[in-house]
Order: sequence, then C-alpha cells, then structure tokens
Amino acid sequence: MRQMTNCSMFFSVITLALILSCTIISQETTLGAADTIDQNRIKYISTLLPENPVGFGSPISDRDAWQKLARNDSFQKIILDAEKLMQQPVPDQPDDLYLDFSRTGNRTRWQRISGIRRRRIRTLALAECMENKGRFIPAFE
Repeated sequence: MRQMTNCSMFFSVITLALILSCTIISQETTLGAADTIDQNRIKYISTLLPENPVGFGSPISDRDAWQKLARNDSFQKIILDAEKLMQQPVPDQPDDLYLDFSRTGNRTRWQRISGIRRRRIRTLALAECMENKGRFIPAFE
C-alpha cells in the first residue's frame, strides 16, 4: 500500500511540473509575440481600410440629419427617456448572472438585464446625437 502512495505522489509531482512548464513556455511565447509587431503587416492592413472612417448612420456632426430625426414624431420621446435614464443607475450584470445559464439552463435573467443595458445605450446615444449638448456623454464614462 505504501508503494502505491509513493507512486501516486510521484505522478502527481510530475504532472504538476509538466503543467507549470507548459504554462511558463506559453507565457513566454505570448509575450515574445506581443513585443514584435510586424510593420509590414500593419502597412498591409492599413491599405485595406477606407481613407475616411465610416459607419452606420450619420455622424453627430451631420446636424441636418439629426435635427430632422429629432422632429420626427417617433423620436420625440427619446430625450425625455434619456433624461430619466440619467437619474437611474446602470443595472448590475455580474458574472454570476451570466453563469446562471450553465448552472440552471435559464438564460432569461441575464438576457433581461442585458436588454435593459443595450436599450439604455441606444436611447442615450440617440438623445446625445439629436441634442448635441454633451448632457448624455457622462452616462458612457
């Protein structure tokens, strides 16, 4: 029985040593790769990008587009909603809530909070773009 214990202990020590060795080697490889950035790769990727940044919708500097949207009946309530949101804390979304699905199979608790947070961002961003006074920017900081 004593030999079995010594044998198990030997294999445990060897396994631990292998795990530590692999961890150290992988960290050195990762750190080494991050230290050397291929400048040719950067130049190549920059040729693929448009000369001027683009995105969906109009930039906040396009005041005509945003003022037109602000006059639209469907968007009249956005600024009022954003003002209310500024008075409320951002709902907490801890890791435990995310992991709830893996434990219980229920994802609706996390999805409910996630949806509230996304709608908050949408409302505050639209309100800031329509108003352009900087009042809603602190909500993103």
